[in-house]
Amino acid sequence: GISIATYLNGAFVESFTANDPLVRVTLLSGSADVAFIGFPSTAAFNEVRISVGGLINASVLGDFIVYYAYVRADSDGDGVPDCLDKCCAGDDQLDGDGNGIPDACDGMPVAVNDTFELFVEDPVVLDVLANDDFGPDLPGTNAIRIVLLPENGVATVNDNGTPADPTDDFIDYLPAAGYQGVDSLRYLIEDSNGSTDTATVRFIIELNDAPEAMDDAVPAFEDTPLTISVLDNDIDVDGPDTLLTVVQGVVNGDLMLNADGTFTYTPDGNFNGLDSFRYSYCDNGMPNQCDTATVIITVAPVNDAPVAVGDVATADEDIPVVIDVLANDMDEDGPDTLLTIVQDVMNGDLVINGDGTITYTPDPDFNGQDSFTYSYCDGGAPNLCDTVTVMITINAVDDLPVVGDDIATTDENVAVNLSVLVNDSFGGDGPGTGAITITVPPSNGVATINNGGTLNDPTDDSVDYTPDANYTGPDSFEYQICDADGDCDQGTVMVTVNPEMVAPSEDCNNPLAGKNAIVDEISPGLVGLLLAGSNLGNVVNEDLEDFVDINITAAVLGTAIVSVKDISETYPAGRRAGFVLQSNGGLLSASALSGLSIRTYLNDVPQETATFSGGLLDLAALGNAGGKQRLGFTTTLPFDEIELYLSSTLTLLGSVRVFYAFEEDPLCDADCQTAIIPSNGFTPSIVGARTSFSGGILCIGCSITSTGDAIDDNLGNNASFNYGISVGETFTLSVDIGAAQPAGSDVGFVVAPDGILGLLDLSVLSTMRIRTYLGGAPVENVQLDQNLVSVDLLPGGRQSLSFRTSAPYDEVQLVTTSGVSLLGGLDIFNAFIRYDTDLDGVPDCIDKCVGDDNILNSAGLPLACNPECMLNAGVDISSCPEFGTGQAQLPPAMAGQTWSADPGNPSPATVDALGVVTGLSVEGIYTFILSDGVCSDTVQVNYVVSGTDLACNDPLVGPGVIVDDEMTFTGICILCADADASNVVDTDLENFLEYDDLVSLLVQSSLVSVKDTNNTYPAGTRVGYVIEFPTGLLDLNVLSSVQLVTYLDNQQQEIASSASLLGVGLLGAGENLQRIGFTTSLPFDEVEIVYNPTVGALSTLRVYYAFTEAPGCPFSVDPLVDPGALCIEPIIASADYCGRINYDETGINDLLCVACTIEPL
Repeated sequence: GISIATYLNGAFVESFTANDPLVRVTLLSGSADVAFIGFPSTAAFNEVRISVGGLINASVLGDFIVYYAYVRADSDGDGVPDCLDKCCAGDDQLDGDGNGIPDACDGMPVAVNDTFELFVEDPVVLDVLANDDFGPDLPGTNAIRIVLLPENGVATVNDNGTPADPTDDFIDYLPAAGYQGVDSLRYLIEDSNGSTDTATVRFIIELNDAPEAMDDAVPAFEDTPLTISVLDNDIDVDGPDTLLTVVQGVVNGDLMLNADGTFTYTPDGNFNGLDSFRYSYCDNGMPNQCDTATVIITVAPVNDAPVAVGDVATADEDIPVVIDVLANDMDEDGPDTLLTIVQDVMNGDLVINGDGTITYTPDPDFNGQDSFTYSYCDGGAPNLCDTVTVMITINAVDDLPVVGDDIATTDENVAVNLSVLVNDSFGGDGPGTGAITITVPPSNGVATINNGGTLNDPTDDSVDYTPDANYTGPDSFEYQICDADGDCDQGTVMVTVNPEMVAPSEDCNNPLAGKNAIVDEISPGLVGLLLAGSNLGNVVNEDLEDFVDINITAAVLGTAIVSVKDISETYPAGRRAGFVLQSNGGLLSASALSGLSIRTYLNDVPQETATFSGGLLDLAALGNAGGKQRLGFTTTLPFDEIELYLSSTLTLLGSVRVFYAFEEDPLCDADCQTAIIPSNGFTPSIVGARTSFSGGILCIGCSITSTGDAIDDNLGNNASFNYGISVGETFTLSVDIGAAQPAGSDVGFVVAPDGILGLLDLSVLSTMRIRTYLGGAPVENVQLDQNLVSVDLLPGGRQSLSFRTSAPYDEVQLVTTSGVSLLGGLDIFNAFIRYDTDLDGVPDCIDKCVGDDNILNSAGLPLACNPECMLNAGVDISSCPEFGTGQAQLPPAMAGQTWSADPGNPSPATVDALGVVTGLSVEGIYTFILSDGVCSDTVQVNYVVSGTDLACNDPLVGPGVIVDDEMTFTGICILCADADASNVVDTDLENFLEYDDLVSLLVQSSLVSVKDTNNTYPAGTRVGYVIEFPTGLLDLNVLSSVQLVTYLDNQQQEIASSASLLGVGLLGAGENLQRIGFTTSLPFDEVEIVYNPTVGALSTLRVYYAFTEAPGCPFSVDPLVDPGALCIEPIIASADYCGRINYDETGINDLLCVACTIEPL
């Protein structure tokens, strides 16, 4: 009745039922009968559905629990999952030469034939490996070998002094005396796996022919060296070398033989006419043969060069000067005069005039030395030139500084440093030694000179401008600079002060909700769960306005009210952790909070506990009407879970609403109060006309004192309402804020009861009001009760009282009626504002962005700050690179997506938009990220150079591995002598040994035992068998029938069963193959599979092969801990997936379903 189906963008793709042969079921080890159910998909999909149909007897089936969906990749379809695969582009199941390496991985060496030409009796050294390749398995340790000797000569292998390294080997060959013709030999190379290849070397042996040298005639020019290539017309049919020797030298110059076979002839100074030399041309063959030739050189006369003479010029600063550079230059034979600037001036501009003069214009304010170099050419054939330098002296004159006006901006209450000299110049005289000065100060701020730490150097001076507190708008000031001789200039700086912008607080009030947060229903503190199952998710869902209502009066002492766990992240010590709460029927006063505590956990182990009565917990109003508050403390230990529990039943708190858990930087403002005091940019004053006491029946000793202390910068000072002996007396204190404040902000006062009142409760608060005014006119008048007031408990017995305004205001007033008082009172420390610019109930100081912070996206971030994840995350990608190529292919990125490489990869590999990976140079696991800016998915590529580098699922097959049919077992080894027993140890991993009559076994029996006669495996190696039950599924009942036994030298080592160490992992493929094994604690060379008959066991068992592997290889573990170890990836709402429940296709639909539920989703 179980069916699995896949869909693509909502459209059906394919489905299978549990009795289909392609459905694979994997049993996980552990106390619970947990299984993976899946099938090999044949088409792309992005949704997977599981359904249970038919009439089910609940007493038989019980609950049907679904943990999560998963995917398992098998890129090459060979039945071995990618995380265990050795050859990603081939079949792991065949090993033709039995060397333990799959044929698809096992590279072969390649030797290539060679041909060499040589002369009679000429010995040669042959680099036969130059065109050979030892293959991916690399060279072995044996030297190359001559397997077929030559018939007409002698050949030997020279290992070049490295007998264990064949890569530098060569062959020495000497033809037989006088032999002319063809000879050959054959040699062999071998790789590290013993694979070999051979190649043939062919020799062509010939007699040496004499060279032929030809005479040359070459032209040259007077005073100019000439390179002569005499060999261009010489002939040597067979070489091998060319040796030149001068037989008769030149008469009118110098001759040099160059290394490349050319001659360089340099005629004597001013010589022109004929010259010659004779040379010998030899081939250095066997025998050495030579010829001679003559070279005749004709040296032609050339044009004489002109002579240029340097010049000196002088001018005043900023004045151009014309220089007649040709006046002292000479050219005897002309014909023309050509001027060219070779090296320009450094401090001015040059122009060559039509009459041959040059005009030099110095840079503004430059004085000192400058120069340029020019070329003087005669335009002859060839064109001859001379170069010379002209020195220029620019005399200094008096210069004036120049100041440019500036424009600057800053934010409200933010000082700014202004680099006013950027567009100024001190002129040619340079800066003076005094600082720049402010000549006209700003009207709405303070401007001071910042000398940059250099008292006598004004060039790095700047101006520090600080606007007046809370001022916004235009401002200006003037400043002056002076040069070295006292000349000055001044400019104006225009400053615009912008209103203050509230920055997002990205690391404050981070909810443990959405994404990977869960309500921990098995928390150690849960003596009795107080929450109804129907609304558990309200504490961790994406809507932070949802809540769970807790009846405290029904709680049991020590009971956890709620515990929230982050299953993906551990938070470090020093973070503030807590809950957002709201009283339901009373205020969160000190007496109410005395029964609440917060405890943290890490991996389900209690870390630390904070209580309000112990002074560790702090309570801060979150804002908005209704008194929503944040209760938390600063941790000293790391944690991944936060629990709110009842530590005392002596509490006045009847009911509490829990909205969500949070964590944050401890530097975040706990309550976001901005005191209305001068140091915060306000200009507060006491409004005397609305600060008084009156209206009572009796008031003896009443007074309002120290009103100025409620608006000064010392928050420890306070004004006081002294009630004396009074009945019904009304006391008021009103503060003019100095500027209009926005609607939506919270406004109120920090107070503390004085005398016999104690902490404020509802009966006291109901006698209090907060009023606001704008321009002296009343705006709002709010009575302080639990529906409107926010009460914040502060250190020292103080409380803050506030409400959410709905209209602008510039004055706030506290009103209280004394009732019947005997010498009591109220201390007022200061008024305050709590800003909430975007009106989302989260104060600006902990707000993350403009918009509603209370709705999260599926990644657990505020939806207003972060767009919803695109629905493009699907089945993860498996990709295996070719061995040794350094490349891999991933799917191309779609529109809006980008590929990137993890910076922690083993080597700096790169990936482009088409998914092409390059730069894999170091073996290891590489991670690449596909992101659309919000969601991301990761791909891991396992890069290896050779298939032998992987040590997972290594079959015990091939040479030296046998079925042990001689050993004495506890029972009879019923399959050891079977005709098909060799199937378990041959190199074909797809054939098997089958036993069809397990139900007939009455006692424990050995089915088969595999022994490696060549190797002993160390303790810590995982060992087991790949098996299949073709007529049923491997459940706990069947698994309990199987044991694995190891041996060493025929002595039993240890036994593993399902009740102890045995584990099961799904191998994959179309068959229902299982890997059953355990991690050894003793060395072994043999493993046996033993069957114990039990009730309900199956009748048929297939054994494919035994295997060994490193203990770190993927196998089988608790599905709730590490499903990735089974080569699968859970499709969940995590950092790698934007996975979510398809609610439209999830539910119960049947004729009869009594008390059926699906929870929790």
